[in-house]
Amino acid sequence: MRIEGLEKTYDNNFQAVRGLNLKIYQNQIFALLGQNGAGKTTTISMLTGLLPSTKGTATAFDIDMFNDADQVR
Repeated sequence: MRIEGLEKTYDNNFQAVRGLNLKIYQNQIFALLGQNGAGKTTTISMLTGLLPSTKGTATAFDIDMFNDADQVR
């Protein structure tokens, strides 16, 4: 999975996630760690489709996770 420039800004201008970049490799374990309010839940919510992202891309196996959901079988 590759995440590039992922951001989430709410209507009240609160920026929960700022320019997140990650490469997650196959057959490796991944964890998000950080203090309260660091954007961990918001990041997972965007990647799972619960929240729309404000900016950025996420791909898994060359499938755009935000725009090509119909390609996943």
